[in-house]
Amino acid sequence: MPFDVFISYSSKDKIAADTVCAGLETASIRCWIAPRDIRAGTEYAEGIIDGIDSCRIMVLIFSSNANASPQIHREIERAVSKGLTIIPFRIEDITPTKAMEYYLGSIHWLDALTPPLAEHVTQLVAQIQANLRVDVAGGGAPAGPFDNIYPPGGSTPGAMARPTGGAPRPATRKTALLTLIGAIAVLSAAAILFWWSQAIVVTKTAAFGGSGGVGFDDLDSNQQRLPVSALAITVNLNPQQTTQRVIGGVQAQWGAHVGPLHGGQGPYAQPVQVIRFADGEKVGRVDVSSGNYTYKTSDNVPPLWVSGIQIWTNQRVYAVGDPSFGHVNQCMLAADEFLIGFFGRAGSFIDQIGCVVGKHRKLL
Repeated sequence: MPFDVFISYSSKDKIAADTVCAGLETASIRCWIAPRDIRAGTEYAEGIIDGIDSCRIMVLIFSSNANASPQIHREIERAVSKGLTIIPFRIEDITPTKAMEYYLGSIHWLDALTPPLAEHVTQLVAQIQANLRVDVAGGGAPAGPFDNIYPPGGSTPGAMARPTGGAPRPATRKTALLTLIGAIAVLSAAAILFWWSQAIVVTKTAAFGGSGGVGFDDLDSNQQRLPVSALAITVNLNPQQTTQRVIGGVQAQWGAHVGPLHGGQGPYAQPVQVIRFADGEKVGRVDVSSGNYTYKTSDNVPPLWVSGIQIWTNQRVYAVGDPSFGHVNQCMLAADEFLIGFFGRAGSFIDQIGCVVGKHRKLL
């Protein structure tokens, strides 16, 4: 996308909006703001739609002016329908109208009520940067959110390359030696992986959320007990209340091996978010938010789903979904522990989730 953030504001609050825009762009966050970014010859309404569609995050400059603006309401409605993360930045201490509360009632607000405004913009920058560090995979289907590990037409593990032409040449001593060396290397690698798996002690944290769906456990796919190298997480909108977001699917990756997708069958799926951990990046805490959703069931018991996941590492914080909705629980990892994967329950969405944690066994 050409922009990161759409700034929604009342024209009466242009000074505040320009201050926010300048602060974000100083931090290399690409902003779309009207009327600056409306292309010449484009109608205003069309330009606004194009601007929202080109961004991942909407920052709402919330004031009494924005609260009473039908135009702002339409912009928020468009952002919700497109799955943008909305960050209300409140510059006046007022109560939202019912129309505004309909869209923003379950979203965490940033208050900028006391001067100077620039100090609060610093906090806004940090929040947006945390969201933007989560890479969005372009248009992937929920069943396969990771990028292809091997390029199209490239070789895959265990595949034998076809000869490019000519008669096959007889084996030579050099070929036999190389084959032997390759076999030894494969066996050595297998032995190392086996030793690694036996040298890891596995524990599980508590699982948080509801009791629906069926059980899953990443340890079934990660028997070598390797640390998670990447995660793909799908966020869905609650089909009966589309202002509410829910974690729809979770899929882990360990090096070149991609695990199964848990959940990921619900409607209103948003773009898949992929988190790739850098070398030396260690997970120290996972926050799991879960709550009862507005969803009519046959027994009139609202479902309890996972609404948000925050992953805290020694380098940054990744936030996916709506961490402010419902109750927050934590999976804590000690300094010598690492994240192997997740376990829990899933159906159309993620009902319950906990962490599978590894620790090196002390060998004599």
